[in-house]
Amino acid sequence: MRVGGLLQSVNTVSDNTHCEDCGDEIPAARRKAAPWATLCLTCQEIQEKASMQYRR
Repeated sequence: MRVGGLLQSVNTVSDNTHCEDCGDEIPAARRKAAPWATLCLTCQEIQEKASMQYRR
């Protein structure tokens, strides 16, 4: 049973319905606008800010 649940979780993440960082669901509007998105908007913003600080 646990393996099945784990596989289901992996499949859900691989379908880009949940954020790779925090695990929250990526809203349908974001998935529609950016189907390649693997992060929720909050995590994406954090990643971009960190990247900008690193470049300076």
